[in-house]
Amino acid sequence: MEIIKTGENYSAWNLKKLTEIEFWNLPSNKARYKYLASLAHLAANSHNTQPWLFKYNIENDSLIFLIESSRVLPASDIMGRQAVISLGCAIANFEVAAEALGCKLEKIILFDGSKISNQSLSPIKAAELSIKKSEDVYKYNFTKTYDAIFTRRVDRGEYDHDKKIDKNLIAKIEELGTYLKVKTILISDWGRKVALAELQAQADSFVVNNKEFANELVNDWMLENDSELALGMPGDTFRLNDDQTKRIKFRFRDNLGFESDDAVAIAQLGKKGILSCQCVGMLIIEKDEPAQWLNAGIVLQKGALLFESEGIAWAVHAGLAEVSQVNMLMLRPIAITTKRPVVLFRAGYLKSNESRSPHSPRMLFEKVWSE
Repeated sequence: MEIIKTGENYSAWNLKKLTEIEFWNLPSNKARYKYLASLAHLAANSHNTQPWLFKYNIENDSLIFLIESSRVLPASDIMGRQAVISLGCAIANFEVAAEALGCKLEKIILFDGSKISNQSLSPIKAAELSIKKSEDVYKYNFTKTYDAIFTRRVDRGEYDHDKKIDKNLIAKIEELGTYLKVKTILISDWGRKVALAELQAQADSFVVNNKEFANELVNDWMLENDSELALGMPGDTFRLNDDQTKRIKFRFRDNLGFESDDAVAIAQLGKKGILSCQCVGMLIIEKDEPAQWLNAGIVLQKGALLFESEGIAWAVHAGLAEVSQVNMLMLRPIAITTKRPVVLFRAGYLKSNESRSPHSPRMLFEKVWSE
């Protein structure tokens, strides 16, 4: 069972899924880019900030992906790392759909050294993608991952610890970043999962008890479940019912912060999730720089689509990766690496008594598309 929301802020999820014939019967390449960009708009992203813009480049007949700097989080994403990873997720949706629909892709990374932050004065160009019709007789079957674009969401519930993930799928996930200099480490042994779960509980406890971080989470980006806003995270995506969400929102409006019971519940949510999952994944990059953040996002989203295509739930735990001291002194030893983990995620089958989380809302596509 899942909750299906029908407001205008969820209309992006009702996009008609085109077949390969329908796609190539569209009147122009611009129309094809627009369709692929509308799928990119459904990608996973930090705090549901949707920090992307898509611009059709008529001169090159291509699509430019940009970071909307006003939607980079000033408290929890000071370097813009999570915003760039989010944009990488959008590029992954574009690539998976394009390949499924018979396209040959070319991609150019455009980062020019501009600082990525909430203080940037204008959108930042990140990448340019172009498509041509593939003439290959043999094509990989991307149908299941293409379908998964329309159904993927973050499921923060508890997973079935006893239901195993197929080893062949695990191998595919581990291979995703091979050509992008992104290493995927999947951790399934109990000892390291316990250590990660404890770290996650500490990180979540820090967030709910840190005024700056908590205000950003609740005042700026947490939404009531019946909200008509298109940016932000409804409480039910955190397994909060209407009463819990409204109580938390009202307390923050009155500058009272979390009640102790709510703070404890939120701090334990991630811990329980990690302990219940089949595996915890870490994405490791060679250099802590925007081009590799972008690649990490591509790998993250393609992994999420592979999991979704097999009916496996998935959730991201980005906070741990953003705390530098925790990252260096604790995460890296757990991952047995000297390189930086930039994303943590967990995967597993939802427990039989858990319902799927609803999709997150989306801005109307016209607000992120330009020509």
